[in-house]
Amino acid sequence: RGYRPPEAPVPNRIVARFPLPPAPPLLPNGGVRVRLCATRVAIQPVTAGIKTLNRLDQVLARSEWSEADIVEGLMLDTEGFLVGGTMSNLFLAIDGRLYTPAIDRVGIAGVMRGAVLDAAHSAEIEVNEARLSVSALAQADEAFITNGVIGIVPIGDLIDRALAVGPITRRLQSANLS
Repeated sequence: RGYRPPEAPVPNRIVARFPLPPAPPLLPNGGVRVRLCATRVAIQPVTAGIKTLNRLDQVLARSEWSEADIVEGLMLDTEGFLVGGTMSNLFLAIDGRLYTPAIDRVGIAGVMRGAVLDAAHSAEIEVNEARLSVSALAQADEAFITNGVIGIVPIGDLIDRALAVGPITRRLQSANLS
């Protein structure tokens, strides 16, 4: 059988429906707590940006913690650059500019990520898609995670550093992202 795809594949569609998960536990400052994961994400430019069923790196990273108050784990690629969360895309606001990890080598072009990028451009917020080192986390004035289920969720505790829910995050949360 092997891995070679058939010459005339017949696709299958599987639809699953689940109730929405409960809202993440918020800290008193209105954000969530995140941590840094030890498990790294493999770099693969061929599948970068695509959401595939191969989420083994993220599953392994998510198994690194059991504390209920930690909502998300941030992941690095094998070269040490930020990728995003185990289930989310990451945005950092530094000096009034918005940064998000580039997805040309690894990462997912999430639907909510795209909506946030569009909203930021419409609001004339400068956006930089770049390779971000861990040091960018220490420079962030505000940060948030996104995905299609949770929307835009501010980070209030960024690896044991308190962050305020800032004006860029609030502005994008109030944007009509549908």
